[in-house]
Amino acid sequence: MGFLQAMLTSAKFEQRGKLIAVLLMAAMLAILGTHATRGIVQTIDATTLVIARTGNRGVMAFSLTPSTRREGVIVVGASVSVRYREDGKNHVATAIALQRTKE
Repeated sequence: MGFLQAMLTSAKFEQRGKLIAVLLMAAMLAILGTHATRGIVQTIDATTLVIARTGNRGVMAFSLTPSTRREGVIVVGASVSVRYREDGKNHVATAIALQRTKE
C-alpha cells in the first residue's frame, strides 16, 4: 500500500482520478488473467480469428464470441491487437482493435 499511497499523494489533484482508473484497470486485468498480443489477420469468420505474430513468433488462433468487442472493420491482412483470456487450452478474444499504420 505504501507505493500506491505515494503515487496518489504525489499526483496532482486533477490527475488522481485518471491514475486511480489506470491502477484499477491493471488490477482487474491481473485478476482476470487477460493477455494481449499483436499480429496480421490471416483468417477471420464469425467464430475464429487467426493472426500471424511478428518476429517469427508463430500464429495464434482465437475463439470469437458475441461479447468479443471489435474496434474497426477486421479483415484479412489488417494489423490488429488482440486482448484475450485463457479457457482451458483455448484463447478466447475479449477485444480486437485495428492498429494504426505509420504514415
